[in-house]
Amino acid sequence: MISMSAIFAVVLIMSVIAKRAGKTAENSGIKDKSKAKKYDNLDNYIKKALESGFAKDEIRKRLLEKNWPEEIADDFLNKF
Repeated sequence: MISMSAIFAVVLIMSVIAKRAGKTAENSGIKDKSKAKKYDNLDNYIKKALESGFAKDEIRKRLLEKNWPEEIADDFLNKF
């Protein structure tokens, strides 16, 4: 059985790979490119975590543990 930590690690690694593959938020309207990339990574992380079977409340908990502001975590989770 695969542990939640292992799935979380895979999702995090996939997020990094996607970032390196050139996925950016250049067309998102965010002018700060580093912030746009950070938000793209957040979108990708949430998407992959949901696809891996994580519940939104578990993803939210992990984001808050990593010091994401509640408002941003909630806004991005509500997109899915």
